[in-house]
Amino acid sequence: MEFIENIKYFMLCQKYHWKEFFTYRLQGLIWIIAGWNYYQLLLLANTSGFIIGFVWYFIIAWNIVDGMRAGELDKYLIRPFGKITCILSGYSGNLTGVAGPIGSLLLIIYSLVNLKLQLLSIVMFIFSMLIGIAAIVMLFLFITVLAYLFMNSAQFTNSMLNISFSANSYPLAIYGIGIQLIFTLILPIGFAVYYPIQALLGVINPIFAIISVFGLFIIIAVSKLGFDKAIRGYSSGGG
Repeated sequence: MEFIENIKYFMLCQKYHWKEFFTYRLQGLIWIIAGWNYYQLLLLANTSGFIIGFVWYFIIAWNIVDGMRAGELDKYLIRPFGKITCILSGYSGNLTGVAGPIGSLLLIIYSLVNLKLQLLSIVMFIFSMLIGIAAIVMLFLFITVLAYLFMNSAQFTNSMLNISFSANSYPLAIYGIGIQLIFTLILPIGFAVYYPIQALLGVINPIFAIISVFGLFIIIAVSKLGFDKAIRGYSSGGG
């Protein structure tokens, strides 16, 4: 009897797992019907994956935080280079995870080929994507130092990265205005991914893509200023 009950429980769990799986796919179908075709969604998801993948390539928050706890950061900060350069050089990111961004890049190329877009639009999109990588890396480096100073932990950075990737794998329009503002102004994945793709697809005015790039430069500048201020609160060994 106990064996049968275990089988019933297992099958019930499988039923709900598969219902969740097909509900997720149905949502994707609804979004396609709502104005996004397969290749557009593929471009959106993999551009987000490409950018977040490069953040992981440059920054492993746990390594930086562990170095700050142990006072190892000192040996990098005394070198005659910028603090950001020293940290990114001294604490390498997930080098073995480069397959992720490469895979995303191949799917981006595949999507662009099938979407048959103008070359100039693609060049502008690539430029905004590169600026997006710089902005998001700089922002999350700042968040990592800030999280260490206030919480002595790297988990916050990792959580924000995971949330950013999950949220921007889908069109921001499916979220309420409050969530859209968060992922545009606070975690600016919208500036880095969503709006440039909207401009690339001709959904919004190309001028907005230029505004997005300008917004990314502001993010870089603000994150740099915040990082410079936050790093002054670091003392050897976290003392």
